[in-house]
Amino acid sequence: MTTARTLAFATVAVLVVAAPASAAWDPPARASRGPLPAGSPDVAVNARGDAVAAWVRGARRDAAIVVSTRPAGQAWGEPVAISRRGRPAIGPKVAIDPQGRVVVVWRQVVRTRFVTTGAGRRRQAVYVARARERLVSETRWSPISTLSSDRHKVGPPEVGVDGRGGVLVAWHWGTGTSPADPGFVGRVQYVERPADGDWSSPRRLSRSGLCTEVRLPRVAVGAQGNAVVWWQCDLSGGRSTAMAVSRAPGSPLGAETQLPFRQAGDVAADLAVAPSGRAVAVSAASDGTLSWWRGDVGPALSLNALAALATDERIDTDAGPPRVAVNTTGDALSAWTDLLGRPRAAPIAADLGVGSPTSLDDAGIDLGGAVVAVGDGRQGAVAWFADGRARAAMRAATGDLDPAATISGPGVVARDPVALAMDASGQAVALWTRAVGNRTVVERAATAAP
Repeated sequence: MTTARTLAFATVAVLVVAAPASAAWDPPARASRGPLPAGSPDVAVNARGDAVAAWVRGARRDAAIVVSTRPAGQAWGEPVAISRRGRPAIGPKVAIDPQGRVVVVWRQVVRTRFVTTGAGRRRQAVYVARARERLVSETRWSPISTLSSDRHKVGPPEVGVDGRGGVLVAWHWGTGTSPADPGFVGRVQYVERPADGDWSSPRRLSRSGLCTEVRLPRVAVGAQGNAVVWWQCDLSGGRSTAMAVSRAPGSPLGAETQLPFRQAGDVAADLAVAPSGRAVAVSAASDGTLSWWRGDVGPALSLNALAALATDERIDTDAGPPRVAVNTTGDALSAWTDLLGRPRAAPIAADLGVGSPTSLDDAGIDLGGAVVAVGDGRQGAVAWFADGRARAAMRAATGDLDPAATISGPGVVARDPVALAMDASGQAVALWTRAVGNRTVVERAATAAP
């Protein structure tokens, strides 16, 4: 953290809203097993409390995707490696539908090749996107599905599921070189699988001539099947914007539209889709000013600015982008790290403006990486890291935010954001990476069941 921010902490008083505790966190527990390093966790929970967590175990050639599941009301199962051996597998993302069907996607090396760049030829690992599935109550996994072509490499895949079990996965696919290099290819692709159906072939989404390069696709899917795939569009002169495609339930994805996120530097934004088909988004301008948005998800997505009670909010984008999550009634919760390094949260009531932001932590320096999850009603959770520890604050059904709680021991690795999810009843689960001796492990904690 910068010296300026450290000095600011010495001179600025931070008010943390006190409220009766809505839930207590259980002591942290080791999720990963064995002597190999572990990291890059992700977690998902459905409304009834079924959960899935995945992470990377091992390094270099031995890196593998490991998964643990938890049926609602039961204990976590032993971690199981699900990726093919002998090639590095990284970047797991997980989702789970209301019926308890788990989907895990990742990317894995299948070969190496030489590519031509401005600095000459260089060797490159070619990754493909892969997936496996199973019911949380069973032990047998589906065969590995390779979702992308190995003619070019994929970036990190993103996954979303709807309430009927349909799945949508998107990624960046291309040469992995600069747009100025000979033979450059760079595009956003997606596949989908209907409930009890087969995976489609990969299809191209990004076609706009506005973009010099496209990057970092994100997926947001609502319970009824409304979906948005959106990504960063690099412009000339060091500027960027975001492009998106969307659909109504049962319809194909529509044409590209530009989202109102144009700025200098990289896009810093997040977007979620409610079961009703309404999207909620939060974005940061190049000066750190925050804006909140809402719009209907159909063949085209148009976001309208929401009124905010605090118009002078600023985000420290070096600590991560703003985050937003929305529940079944359309109530949402947004979170970010401000210029003083403080985790902040603001509610977004269904069809209304943005509520007053609340400071969540002034426990020390080196704060950042705020993530957010929501349950039914006004329940929610925000998690972040502070001084090498994972911390979290719960939002009760009354809308009050509890004081921050430390949920881990020291040594939390800042490069891996805390992974956080919540079921409909408000029970939260978090995972993080922590350095223990000369290796890293994945740990988890959950709030007590209501």
